[in-house]
Amino acid sequence: LSDDDEAFRVPLAQAFQRLTGAFAQQLERARAGGELKADADTQALAEFLVASLEGGILLARVHKDAAVLARVLRAAEAYLWSQRHP
Repeated sequence: LSDDDEAFRVPLAQAFQRLTGAFAQQLERARAGGELKADADTQALAEFLVASLEGGILLARVHKDAAVLARVLRAAEAYLWSQRHP
């Protein structure tokens, strides 16, 4: 879709960048506060969260089943917990 219409792709990319940036900023704070592992890649974690959220929304819509999104979000939450500082 984005290859076909730059007028659609650019604002969408900007929206994803803003969302990723907001997640990354919060994750940076968590890492600085000792809540995340010192070597946690906050940018990758932020991208993972956006991909999980957006992918979960898409799957839930395609399958017409909100439980799909709930499962995806639980899995993302579990992964984030695994990145906590011991």
